[in-house]
Amino acid sequence: MRTRGSRTSQGGTIATLAQLKKKHGGTLPSELSPENSANGSHPVVYFTSDKVLCPACANGENGSKASPDSDDPSWKLIMFALHSWGRPEQCSNCSTTIASAHGDPNTEEFRSRGLTQAGA
Repeated sequence: MRTRGSRTSQGGTIATLAQLKKKHGGTLPSELSPENSANGSHPVVYFTSDKVLCPACANGENGSKASPDSDDPSWKLIMFALHSWGRPEQCSNCSTTIASAHGDPNTEEFRSRGLTQAGA
């Protein structure tokens, strides 16, 4: 399960991808800490209307044309999410695997560690 990433522990609500990029020195971050979280940073996944992108491709690397300002709807970044729970996501552009912070609760490995989504 993904959680929409609209907050960081460093300073409140991030309203837009452009503001997120500006806050992080011109680069979209690969990890963010959820507000009020003691569990550390979580991987960030970026989305266009038809793609899931890793942070590198969201930042225009690997031949990507992704940008919050793109005129091409297939490359215009429209949202980001903290990938807290669930199976790994795969970048639509470079095929990089983006693991979730706490793993997939539907796997035997997860259950064998005695974890629950609320208590990981």
